[in-house]
Amino acid sequence: MKSIIQSLSLVFFCLLAGCNQSNVSSGTENPTLLRITGSETMIPLTQKLAADFMHKHPNISVHVTGGGTGTGVKDITNGLTDICAASRPLTPEEIKPIAKKYNSVGLSYQVAKDALSIYVHPSNPVTQLTLDQVRNLFTGKIKNWKEIGGPDLDVVVFVRPPNSGTYLYFKEHVLLNEPQAEGAQIVPNSSVMIKKLSETPQGIGYGGIFHSKEGKAIVINGIEPSIENVRENRYPITRYLYFYVVDSPKGLTEQFINWVQSPAGQKIVQEAGFISLW
Repeated sequence: MKSIIQSLSLVFFCLLAGCNQSNVSSGTENPTLLRITGSETMIPLTQKLAADFMHKHPNISVHVTGGGTGTGVKDITNGLTDICAASRPLTPEEIKPIAKKYNSVGLSYQVAKDALSIYVHPSNPVTQLTLDQVRNLFTGKIKNWKEIGGPDLDVVVFVRPPNSGTYLYFKEHVLLNEPQAEGAQIVPNSSVMIKKLSETPQGIGYGGIFHSKEGKAIVINGIEPSIENVRENRYPITRYLYFYVVDSPKGLTEQFINWVQSPAGQKIVQEAGFISLW
């Protein structure tokens, strides 16, 4: 259960930086308090994991804070949190200050699988899109829904803030780093995204598959954003969710991560609407 998922790029960076992980101390100084900061997408999951863990260990407090993956990275770099919850891998730019400060590139642990659903207003007759059409809608190349069989309405694009791991993942894997549509409206999280789209007939946005029951999710490349399709890697916008720590976790941090990756923790992952690792 302790399988550490650390990318080869991070290892290579560590070799270049001359990292010496023996100089790093990981884990909270308070043996009864664990701090987790980061991904807004992971908030429902992390809060549910924290609540169940505290129920099993009444003497332990787990504090969960959002703010986005970028915020979690900054906090763990500055020693303000024990675990960074991230909806994407860290970038080399984020790793560099960690390596400089701690002589370590840190370690990543897979927590769950997730997928990004593309959401539209329930009245929108469009039910399927190709990934290319999604890209063209979000970059402003498709400006009116009638161009792809929808109503004669100008497309209104909703996106996540730049500090969001979901935003960066979407930008890299769906937009292929093309600039998003001019005038795209920023919303803080998937819950607000669904609410905005319920009020905007011409709108389109994206968010975690966790919210698919609340909004109208589009079929992409002929594949529904279902748990089964995500688990089998058939759905094209599938990703892992991670916990990052500065070094090999110790004490309460290690105990919590091991439990999250255990069958008991993965059961909570499923109950929270995400896809378990096993």
